[in-house]
Amino acid sequence: MSAMSAMCTTTLLLLSWILGAEAQAIPLPQSCIRCHGAGQSAVASLEGQHQEYLEKQIKDYRSRLRIHSKMNEITQGMSDPQIEFFAGYFSKLPPRKNDDLARLIPERIQQGERIANAMNCAVCHGADYKGFGITPSIRGMRRSYIASQLKDYRDRRRTNESGVMFSVVQFLEDSDIDLLTEFLGSLP
Repeated sequence: MSAMSAMCTTTLLLLSWILGAEAQAIPLPQSCIRCHGAGQSAVASLEGQHQEYLEKQIKDYRSRLRIHSKMNEITQGMSDPQIEFFAGYFSKLPPRKNDDLARLIPERIQQGERIANAMNCAVCHGADYKGFGITPSIRGMRRSYIASQLKDYRDRRRTNESGVMFSVVQFLEDSDIDLLTEFLGSLP
């Protein structure tokens, strides 16, 4: 039995004891890893993200404030204790290392940093871009995921947050977003 399997088994046994019968309806966290694991570039890395942020996003998917057909379907029957379990589980894991660092170009990283500074990203996400509470860590996040989310905010396809993100990114061109993602994706 691998260390991950043993950890999942122990976690599920403990969860069954805490939640009783409700725990039977909780799929293994490995089911999340199928989409959110290594090699999956267009989805968020869940590991090390803030529990409060993860809980909010899962609840927003469940209530359809945040639209993604697969996530809306998966979260539809989840209870608050199940959501707390998943968010807690992933928040306690070490952040996943960005797997596309080798393709980054130093000059583009510097240009992206200038954009981040001009947009005052650190005001909400913190000087280290690790966020806090319901503000996500964007440090070292997969570039394709950051780009898709910034474009969704800009184009008003992602509307489950206050209007702050829209107001910040509304004038960004795709080329600016690409540079910004190179900077944020470069952070360890």
